[in-house]
Amino acid sequence: MTTLLEQYAALALDKQTTLERLTDTAAAWHVDQERGILTLGDNPFTIRWLGTYSHHSSSWLWAWANPHLVMTENDAASADILRAYIAPDAATDSDDSANLFQNPADTALLAQEGFGLDTAELHNLAAVACGLTGADAYYLGDYGDGIALLAIHDPRVATAWQEDDSLARVLSIIPQTISHFDLNHQNAVRAYLLAKGYQLNEDVQHIRAQRADSQITATFDDMRRLSNLSGNANPA
Repeated sequence: MTTLLEQYAALALDKQTTLERLTDTAAAWHVDQERGILTLGDNPFTIRWLGTYSHHSSSWLWAWANPHLVMTENDAASADILRAYIAPDAATDSDDSANLFQNPADTALLAQEGFGLDTAELHNLAAVACGLTGADAYYLGDYGDGIALLAIHDPRVATAWQEDDSLARVLSIIPQTISHFDLNHQNAVRAYLLAKGYQLNEDVQHIRAQRADSQITATFDDMRRLSNLSGNANPA
């Protein structure tokens, strides 16, 4: 079974790379919550507010459960998607992983008002929440007392991401993903290649992927860890 983290980690990292190419994500930021606009430096982006992390209590609170936040229709739409998500056998199918959303039972957290969370897990949460809601990227904004998770839904980001779909990009995102996230390499690579439009042919230790412009071969060891990755562009 592919977990939510494996399903969305590489895709989220891919989209974050696009956002970082378009703007300085370390620039000063401001949110107009009523209008649903995040401004990074001089660049505005349309966003949906997903939730906040509290430094004081080391806990997460979804936006829909925050009495101090007036949600827009778009905020509410994303909240409804997350709260309605039901994974097959999520309540009974679990493993020993303590890594957020690497355990299938963690899907229950999508409908839970709040829960304890380590800041190191914020990117896991962001990748999954933004993947499920179809966001174009995300922004984690530290406002002193906590960190806001803002899902970016902006046509400029979407267009830039779709245009930069090269083989070189795909081959660079895969090793970055397994470096940033603690997950099953083989499942994560499979999910990412499918999301990028590849047709797959697999055996126990290989994923061979092909689409019109390129082909990729990923090899895995007995622990399903990536041991080799190669790709070639198809003749035009």
